[in-house]
Amino acid sequence: MAPENNTDPILETFLYENLSLIERVELILVESETEKKLDDEAIREIFRAMHTIKGAAAMMGFDAMASTAHLVEDLFDCLRQNAESCDYTQLSDELLPILDYLRNCLSLVEQGEVPPQLDEKLVEPIQKSLSELKQDPQKEKAGHPAPIDGKTALDRARERRLMEQPPLESFDYCVWMDFEADCQMEGMRAFTALKRLEEAADLLAYRPEDLDQGDTTDQLIRDQGFVTWLNCRLTVDELRQYLESNVLFIHTIKIMTQAEYAAKANNKKDSGKTAAADEVVPAHVVPEKAPEAADSTAPTHLQKRQNFINVNVNKLDKLMDIVGELITSELMVTHNPELAGLNLKGFDRAANQLRKVTDELQDMVMSIRMVPIAGTFQSMQRIVRDMCRKLGKDIALNLSGEETEVDKNVIDLISDPLMHLIRNCIDHGIESPAERLALGKPEKGNIYLEARHESGEVCLTIRDDGHGLDRAKILAKARKSNLINDDGAGLSDKEVWSFILKAGFSTNEQVTEFSGRGVGMDVVMQNLEQIGGKLQIESEMNQGTSFLIRIPLTLAIIDGMEIAVGNKRFTIPISMIREAFRHKDEAVVLDSSQNELIMIRGRSHQIIRLHRTFKLETPVEDLKEGIIIVLEHDTKAICLFADRMLGEHQVVVKPIPPYIGQIEGVAGCSIMSDGTVSLILDINGLIERGASRS
Repeated sequence: MAPENNTDPILETFLYENLSLIERVELILVESETEKKLDDEAIREIFRAMHTIKGAAAMMGFDAMASTAHLVEDLFDCLRQNAESCDYTQLSDELLPILDYLRNCLSLVEQGEVPPQLDEKLVEPIQKSLSELKQDPQKEKAGHPAPIDGKTALDRARERRLMEQPPLESFDYCVWMDFEADCQMEGMRAFTALKRLEEAADLLAYRPEDLDQGDTTDQLIRDQGFVTWLNCRLTVDELRQYLESNVLFIHTIKIMTQAEYAAKANNKKDSGKTAAADEVVPAHVVPEKAPEAADSTAPTHLQKRQNFINVNVNKLDKLMDIVGELITSELMVTHNPELAGLNLKGFDRAANQLRKVTDELQDMVMSIRMVPIAGTFQSMQRIVRDMCRKLGKDIALNLSGEETEVDKNVIDLISDPLMHLIRNCIDHGIESPAERLALGKPEKGNIYLEARHESGEVCLTIRDDGHGLDRAKILAKARKSNLINDDGAGLSDKEVWSFILKAGFSTNEQVTEFSGRGVGMDVVMQNLEQIGGKLQIESEMNQGTSFLIRIPLTLAIIDGMEIAVGNKRFTIPISMIREAFRHKDEAVVLDSSQNELIMIRGRSHQIIRLHRTFKLETPVEDLKEGIIIVLEHDTKAICLFADRMLGEHQVVVKPIPPYIGQIEGVAGCSIMSDGTVSLILDINGLIERGASRS
């Protein structure tokens, strides 16, 4: 039964870890089709992943998930014995629906619902493959010794006690434990015990050494227990308490020092119960580590500590909110009008120290929130694979910049836009193999998914080598949808391409599983608008289409320059400011569209007067009385004219309230030190608008 409280940290860990395992298995299967092979290591990795999912689901009481994972685990247990018999294409077809089921189960668990039983139609192919593998005598693993009287030497050795002979000469403790009856997954629980011991001690050896042998290991531990040898500075009582607190379902723990262990071994030897040397189960011995210098200041407990912890992203969001409020409060104190004109050297020193600590805290919180975009990129492989199979196309997804780091909240919101854009490239953009050959193109199409940092933003490019957007077809659909009244000859390509972003707009005449309803591209824009993102489309007939997404590196805090226009304040991201100057003798001319242009070092820049853009009253209209700020982004530059610059500071980015609505040229707002609101300018939008008018 699903737990009622979905904020339970154990449940959160279960959901996160198992979703990661499912995504990893899915990626391995998709790559196996691309590489046309599934090697031994990949098979073993999938086996271990399904074994872990099975154990975790059983421990949480989700029996349907556990039994499903157990079935897949059995299949890969057989495949480990003969990987050559693996048909990677058939295997992907059988297992990907199973992974979808497990992923859906996790979603239901997160919502507090009980996962349903797996559809028998999905189980049948796995059961059939498993039955064939078990019946084929050629699929027995090569190299296994033939049984003698029904038992191998290893089988006979395992019938003796695991602790009868130590695997090494020097150790602090030998720890034997067993688990509660009917707890299931003893191998997984022993593995958990190992991980916990590694955090508190130097692990030397353990038996049984193969903890990933499924039911074989589970039964062995039930019969004989699990034993480890280790070095540890904890006392016996401290070690016992540590294990009881950190390992679930422990029934009995026996801890012996080396002297006690030796005495017990001698007693057994004297009574004639010592096992023959050739029948002792080999223990897994942990490789010896290089000696480290002794630390006289080190505590006498827990010499090895855990280096990573899982943190709920909601806690990071709350921490970021607190840091934002701290920055705002710091500005209110250090820029308090009551302090103006006062010579307070001690206060200034304290304020500078506060600012330094605040900056360090902000940088640390930001670094914690940043995660690589690789996981999101790799999840697109499955989408490409499934659509190609259904549409009969051959397309490769090429990834680059996977190490690019993005704010966790941004990652969550760009997955859907990326998915829709890639589906669009596959369905609308890239031709069928026959059409590509007829056009003189390679039979296999390509989609390029790239990420990079640029001017305080993350730039994502989705590009295909298909036939490109059909201007005439889009205009015809726009006329039919009453978006335009003429032939559209006066529209630029950028304006024409923007029609495909309208809700309900589709050039497909027939509704299919993937397109025709006009739903998808409008979702892209909705998601991007939530995170202040922009979408730029470029296309060339028979060459392909490119979608460029620009999104903020973070949604929280930026370094900004505050400017004044009349009685209003605006903030400009510092990263986009190239220079600022007072107008003197620079030539200012008008172009054919009556836009003001100023020459700076032989290059013309358009001037945007902010008081005209936002219809503000100001006494400063002469260019020589105000300030000109040169902004540059992606090789494009523009000049903003404002009354004056007020200073540089960090601002906490907040969205425009929904009741106000979207303001053209504004990306967000921030509360200033005196409680007033400063609008954060959308520099990309201003530059693009200036470029379109010129």
